[in-house]
Amino acid sequence: MIAAADARKPVDLVIASAGTGKTFRLVDEIRQAIDAGTAPSMIMATTFTNKAAAELVERARSRLIGEGKTDQAAGLLSARVGTVNSTFGRIVAEFALNAGRSPVADVISEERQARMFAISAEVAIARRAGELIPIAQRLEIGNWEDDVQRLADLARQNDVGGASLAHHAQRSWNGLRAIFPKPSSQTGDALNTRLRGALAEAEGQLEGGSDTTATTGKVKDQVAEASAVFRSGRDLSWASWARLAKLKPARGSVDIVQPVVDIALQHAAHPGLHADLEAYIHGVYQTASQALQVYADYKAGNGLVDFIDQEHEALQLLDAPEVTGRLRETLSRVFVDEFQDTSPIQLALFLKISQIADRSFWVGDPKQAIYGFRGTDPQLIEKAAAEVVPKSGGEQDTLATSYRARPGLVEFTNLLFAPAFETLGFEPGAVRIERCHRGDGDAQAEPLAVWGLSGSNLDLAMAALAEQLRLVLQNPETHAVEDRAQGKPRPIRGSDIAVLCRSNRRCAEVATALAAAGIQVSIARPGLLETSEAVLAVAALRYLVDPADSLAIAEVAHLFDDA
Repeated sequence: MIAAADARKPVDLVIASAGTGKTFRLVDEIRQAIDAGTAPSMIMATTFTNKAAAELVERARSRLIGEGKTDQAAGLLSARVGTVNSTFGRIVAEFALNAGRSPVADVISEERQARMFAISAEVAIARRAGELIPIAQRLEIGNWEDDVQRLADLARQNDVGGASLAHHAQRSWNGLRAIFPKPSSQTGDALNTRLRGALAEAEGQLEGGSDTTATTGKVKDQVAEASAVFRSGRDLSWASWARLAKLKPARGSVDIVQPVVDIALQHAAHPGLHADLEAYIHGVYQTASQALQVYADYKAGNGLVDFIDQEHEALQLLDAPEVTGRLRETLSRVFVDEFQDTSPIQLALFLKISQIADRSFWVGDPKQAIYGFRGTDPQLIEKAAAEVVPKSGGEQDTLATSYRARPGLVEFTNLLFAPAFETLGFEPGAVRIERCHRGDGDAQAEPLAVWGLSGSNLDLAMAALAEQLRLVLQNPETHAVEDRAQGKPRPIRGSDIAVLCRSNRRCAEVATALAAAGIQVSIARPGLLETSEAVLAVAALRYLVDPADSLAIAEVAHLFDDA
């Protein structure tokens, strides 16, 4: 449950889908607060990028300047406006002496933090590799180190200390074990022996049989492959057990294969599977805990902190009466942009700060929370709407007019999202867009089309996508778009088209397919400073400037080790 804010400190919530005027509303709320007597310097506004923070300040200042309020516009430059990390980091710096440390700290950037933790995690991973690699192979988990990284990230985002991860590991295993059948009364060795024998028998009969159908041929290959694994003395993966349980030869060979299927069907109750799952869960949790400790020791030994450290420290500071008392004198209004991207620890910060400021204003879009950015969840907004807002005496509003999308696209997203979010407790009106500021031009085609990308593999599907886009660009008049400068439709251009993918790797594959079809394409690429060569060069330069920069030394050693 989310703890409700103080009833004397209202929290307002605005649900705003993309293109519904969210930034305009934020700017207007800031203007209204200043008009009501709030000193600009007593405003805090958080966003999730420096670019968005700069845009918010400039738009608010432009509005004030346009109304002749130049002094207030100038005063807004001293407001606490920035990313969540920068605004709460500023509070940590202001009250560092209260926390018993120097106000000057070497704050690790997000890019450096990721590299440093990866180095620390490697130490812990190396300690457990001999135990976990064979288990991961039997479970067909390609990169168990990624699970360690994700678990450690989630632990820090949720303010879960490494020492308590053992308790959470047991809870995780208990939850998984509950959906599995009870372990078989037969030992794992007995089940393995039975399957090995059934496979050998089936392999011999299939090899000498008269069934030459392609269907049975595939089954024969699977049986032979599994039998070879047993003969080599290796462990058969659990996914292989599951695949053997689904063997479907032609009718004439069903009786031959059925003993293999019957034994393989018992894989979910195999004591060995249960043992592997339990050992894997505990091993990954223990490795994550050790990685967090190595990382924490390294930072402590070198006087370093990262953004999450700052958030932890800010949480502790906001419990100190002398800190909250001083903040009440310098903080009146808090504005939170992109609330749906709030991590659990950041939500705790916003709740604490909302009990200090006179009023808080949160704006977000639950639909965008489906991406799970920073460990967030759509239900955070639902809980805020159901508990925090009414108990604090705040107000809730929904921006229901789209200023960007065409009516057909708005209707489609309404039909897609409203039923899905209703199951999470959202009223349809909270995720629906009721009106469109734009209309459809006479020359514009239907706003939504479905293309069936034929092809038996990804390369063929990408080629089919490229061909569809080539046809669109060959007939630009049939796909008119609105020219915002002229306010009327015009033929589509290549620069009007965006292809969205789930990963950078898939973006590169699509770009390759488009280029092969003769379509000019641009793709976001990592900056020069993000390449391994540049990281090495910068680390070496940092070491030359400061031989005591242990992070630079670690990065150089890490990169040379990879080479």
